[in-house]
Amino acid sequence: MRLTHLSLAVCAFTASLAWSAPADADRLPAGVQFRNAYQAIILADEARDEDDFIGAMKLYETALNLYAKLARGYPDWQPSITKFRMSYCKDQLEGVLKHIMDNETLAKRKPSAPEIRNPAMPPATKIRTKHYAACELLKSGRPIEARKLLMDELLKNPDDVTVRLLMGIARCQEGKFADALYLLEPVIAEAPQNPDAHVALGAAYFGLSRMADARKVVSRAIKLNPHSSEACYNMTQILMAEDPPDIRAAKTYYRLSLESGGKSDSDLEKLLGM
Repeated sequence: MRLTHLSLAVCAFTASLAWSAPADADRLPAGVQFRNAYQAIILADEARDEDDFIGAMKLYETALNLYAKLARGYPDWQPSITKFRMSYCKDQLEGVLKHIMDNETLAKRKPSAPEIRNPAMPPATKIRTKHYAACELLKSGRPIEARKLLMDELLKNPDDVTVRLLMGIARCQEGKFADALYLLEPVIAEAPQNPDAHVALGAAYFGLSRMADARKVVSRAIKLNPHSSEACYNMTQILMAEDPPDIRAAKTYYRLSLESGGKSDSDLEKLLGM
């Protein structure tokens, strides 16, 4: 039996937005820097394919800068792949710049629209507002809108743990579990005490049918926060997906989820015989 729905720790996550990346990205381990740079390429390719050439340009530049930092700090870490991806970023930058110039030429031929401005807001408040707004969009099942909202913050702060965690949750909701994995595994390395990151990573592993890994990280999430309804619910689903399912243990975790404020699931209750 295979269950396909897992709960992501979005509701609980709105209360834990204080996680941040190390101030000096150059001091991050080589593997983390390598994955951060690759994440930027994935997002750049996606922006390019959606004809967001400005966003793609910024992301390719971000990736190129991250690979350059990696090459300086760790010259012996995957040098051939780093060199190849730097060359790829440069090639893509040439392409998107051409699109931008072509679009600007067309725009000059059209009357410009009136400018609409929003009230000025202090930068710190703006970041908190975007985090909260993204959480609300994710809670309402609108991951594409949430991802677009977070893109600007990721461009400005590619090492921001909070933004990358929310992006990973968004990719899980979209069913892009491999992309979510690239976003979330480095988050765990940088914020190992964050239970919400473990819940999200467990959902990505589950979506890729890596059940042993899913069980391991969700168990860790429960140890970090025994009252996480999302973690307990997800453990229920993981146990029910085993062959044979561990119904007794699954019932225990489902009850813990309800006791922690989680919503009931009538379909799951039928499978559990409750």
